[in-house]
Amino acid sequence: MLQKLAVILLGLAAFVTPVAAQDNIQMTIITECNSISNLRAYLKKEHGEIAFSSAPGIFKRVDEQYARGIFRTYINPKTYTFTSTVEFVEDDVACIISMGDDFAPVIHEGNTY
Repeated sequence: MLQKLAVILLGLAAFVTPVAAQDNIQMTIITECNSISNLRAYLKKEHGEIAFSSAPGIFKRVDEQYARGIFRTYINPKTYTFTSTVEFVEDDVACIISMGDDFAPVIHEGNTY
């Protein structure tokens, strides 16, 4: 757990670095983490958000290693605010990836992508 938190804290030096001769851009992000139960309680109490979707996944950490977690989206069904998180169940750590307003489905007008 401490290793994952240390890696996340390294992201405090938020910067953007273009990769030479490629169209890829690497970004270091800052995120807040807490215990899973504390984060869920905060989202419910302060934002009225409840779990909407969940999927296992991986992402590349700032130290070039990969971390597995459960990605969840919490949504307030009345105001449409949302929060995206990643949860590390084995360590009882959940981190906020993004927050926003106006959550809505994507309409593809009959096209499948």
